[in-house]
Amino acid sequence: MAKEIYETAAVLRERADDSLHSELVALEEKLWKARFDLRRGQLADTALVGKLRRQIARVESVVSERALAAVAKAAAKKAKKAAAAAAGGGSGTEGAAPKAKRAKAPKAAKPAAAQQA
Repeated sequence: MAKEIYETAAVLRERADDSLHSELVALEEKLWKARFDLRRGQLADTALVGKLRRQIARVESVVSERALAAVAKAAAKKAKKAAAAAAGGGSGTEGAAPKAKRAKAPKAAKPAAAQQA
């Protein structure tokens, strides 16, 4: 049973997002059951809890890597677009002034009775 739990990060990176999410759900369910069996004294392989936790961490790491890659790709696209606009690419906002910051309202003065106390 232990062999079917393990997949290296390289193998996980080849899988689709949906597959990873379903794998994560299945592993979390197995972990819950293993902890429950451990408490009842019915778990033969007590190291299974740690193995499952490590596999869950592997899957979450791959999912996180993909999310960070997507954010980096979007930021690069935005930077490229901004560079093109600054170079005269023609987005129509070259001469626009930056937005002015909103001024804070001055604090109201305390009443005379409160100042004396």
